[in-house]
Amino acid sequence: MPRPRKTLPPGARDHVLRCAEGAALQPTKICRALGLSYKVWKRILRDDEDAQALWEEAKAIERDAVVAKMYALAMEGDVSAARFILASRHGLSEKGDTAGAERSSVTINLPGSMSARQYERLVSVEHNEAIGQNG
Repeated sequence: MPRPRKTLPPGARDHVLRCAEGAALQPTKICRALGLSYKVWKRILRDDEDAQALWEEAKAIERDAVVAKMYALAMEGDVSAARFILASRHGLSEKGDTAGAERSSVTINLPGSMSARQYERLVSVEHNEAIGQNG
């Protein structure tokens, strides 16, 4: 039985970067082209720093390729592509500038489950209190 591969095979760097430039980073297809199983690919990426660096570089190249394509579409008048560019590069959305905006959150506390009788009493009490205040 052969020893498990610990690094990417020769030529892997060129192949992965070529895929990235075409905005086609599909790990399963890359594995097939390199003669690796997906399980081995994931293990190599986890354990080999050079493979990790290659994958990060490839993702950055792919991201740049996708943004360039979206930019070209936006300049041709594609509204969805323009929204993508504004949101991804400039933190803008239809809601306004969200790049440096403070985030807020809303918490809604829902009551626990209750029987029909308990619910009727709850509604009845609130209804009676409202009548008493207005009456």
